Amino acid sequence: THWHQDHPLWPIIQPADLVSAWVALDDAVIENGCMWMVPGSHKWGNHQHDLANTPDFMPYHRQPELLPEEAKVEAVPFEIKKGQVGYHHCLTWHGSPHNRSERKRRAIAVHYMPGHTRYEPDGSHPMLSYVTVNKGDILMGDHFPVVYSSAATR
Repeated sequence: THWHQDHPLWPIIQPADLVSAWVALDDAVIENGCMWMVPGSHKWGNHQHDLANTPDFMPYHRQPELLPEEAKVEAVPFEIKKGQVGYHHCLTWHGSPHNRSERKRRAIAVHYMPGHTRYEPDGSHPMLSYVTVNKGDILMGDHFPVVYSSAATR
C-alpha cells in the first residue's frame, strides 16, 4: 500500500477524528511487508496529495514547505505479532511495502469514530451505499453501530 492518510480517502466522514484498530492475523514484520508509519504526522493536517515515496519505499512530501516547521518525515516500522492490535489516527502517514516473503500478512481493520461524526457527501467511499442518513446528520444505523456510550443505561 502506497504512503497515504486514511481520512482524505474517506471524504464522506467529518470531522477527521477516526481511529483505526489494525488487528494482526499473522505476524507482521519487516520481512513480510509490515506497515510503516511517520510518528506525529497525524498533527500535520491533510497532505494526501503531496505524499510520495522513494524507490526504497521511504516517504517524502512533494512540497515540504507546507509542513509545520517542527515536522520530521521519518518512517518507522510497525511490527506486530499475530493477535495484537495497533491503533492509528486517520491522518497518520502510513503504508506497507510489498510482501516479498513466503509468509502471509493478513489483518482486519476496525474503524472507530466519535459519536459526533457527520455524513458529508463529498466524493465516494466503499461504505457510501450503507449510509442511511441525510447530509450533515450524525452517522448511525446498522453499519455504524455504537460500540461505547458514556451514558450507558443500566
